[in-house]
Amino acid sequence: MKKNTSALKIEITWFDDHVLELRLSAWNANFSGRANFYAALDEPARFAKHIEGFPTHRDDVREYQFGSTNVPGWGGATVTLSCKDGSGHLALRVSVHRDTDGASAVAQSATVRLHTVPAAIDEFVHGLRRLRVQVGEFAELQIASSPFTE
Repeated sequence: MKKNTSALKIEITWFDDHVLELRLSAWNANFSGRANFYAALDEPARFAKHIEGFPTHRDDVREYQFGSTNVPGWGGATVTLSCKDGSGHLALRVSVHRDTDGASAVAQSATVRLHTVPAAIDEFVHGLRRLRVQVGEFAELQIASSPFTE
């Protein structure tokens, strides 16, 4: 099997008693994006609950927003899951952004498109739920190379 060329990764980079700092990275064979943002201690579990069981039907679309656009120097991300077809091929659109220090506009952004299958989403949900509040812990949606991934 070829090395994975696409993935979505959520990693804990810092924490205290009230908040996590998460890094969300997304990449495919041609493009990548990454953003750090603050999140609630239960944010990975809330994201897992939101995408659990996806998709329930062909028109199922789920979107999840991380971070904020109003924290200078920090970023956020939006993850959108949808169905490509009726055969179990799924599409993810991951948009990440970083705000400039002291500015009200987004300074940098990137959108990465990924393709996967429901079983990979299920595995990712389990990984998100297993995360311990510890620096370096991560969950990754790995997408093996196939005719449907790029």
